[in-house]
Amino acid sequence: MAQDEYMTCYYHTESVLDRLRQNGLSLVVVSNFDGRLMQILQRLHLYHLFDMVVASGEVGVEKPNSKIFEIVLDHYHLSEASQLLHIGDNFEKDYRGARDFGARALLFDPLSVNKDVPSTDKITSLGELKLR
Repeated sequence: MAQDEYMTCYYHTESVLDRLRQNGLSLVVVSNFDGRLMQILQRLHLYHLFDMVVASGEVGVEKPNSKIFEIVLDHYHLSEASQLLHIGDNFEKDYRGARDFGARALLFDPLSVNKDVPSTDKITSLGELKLR
């Protein structure tokens, strides 16, 4: 069995994503992963919750390179990077990469190990996501 067959979701993942969609947000996955990502999302019953999936192995560029964030910006015809909110668990690739691009960013830090990020830019649980 491949390692990705053992992947699971954090508690509340599906319900939080569903709530965000019901509130009119477009949800996009931007991941440094290969073409198996879509299959994994389908197996986890999450694929239907996303409007777009951008896998680095499919587009030829990885986070933190700004080109991967530009793909989303262009797809939605957004004029400002600040219209995007990127949530990820890697300080350099997700948080800093998105911020350097000009997007808003939250670091998903369930163990609260990263002290370099202000508490207002960090969540420890998906349940902390609030519509602002």
